[in-house]
Amino acid sequence: MSDKNKPHLAAEAAQATQSLRRLSEVIAEAEAREVAEHPDLAELGAQMHGFYGDDPAPPER
Repeated sequence: MSDKNKPHLAAEAAQATQSLRRLSEVIAEAEAREVAEHPDLAELGAQMHGFYGDDPAPPER
């Protein structure tokens, strides 16, 4: 890779990072709306939150 392409590559990587971060936010918002629209899922979400808390630890192996 030539040195003249490195700034362009860095700018593209930064834009991709921003785009992926925004995509993640949009997906989380859509999932939250979907859960809120379905009472059974909302109840399950409340039960899971009560059981696991905010940040569940990965299972031990």
